[in-house]
Amino acid sequence: MALRRRILTRDEVLARLEAAIEAHGGLRRFVRRHALSESYISNVRYGRRSPPDNLLRVLGLEQSAVTYVHTYEIAGTEEVVS
Repeated sequence: MALRRRILTRDEVLARLEAAIEAHGGLRRFVRRHALSESYISNVRYGRRSPPDNLLRVLGLEQSAVTYVHTYEIAGTEEVVS
């Protein structure tokens, strides 16, 4: 069986988290079921923290790489460097 991998955006990861929370009947039930910190997961939901590895595993994900992009203007142009 061939496995395929797809890169997800942060919004897609958060959408999976929200769906999982809803499927468990709310945040408290979700974190209790998976032995996660309620306050930490709340911080993830609102963009104050990155998803920890144990949460990613619950969602069927893994962190492959972190990418940082610096966007800046080049002398007199509006070109975006990616």
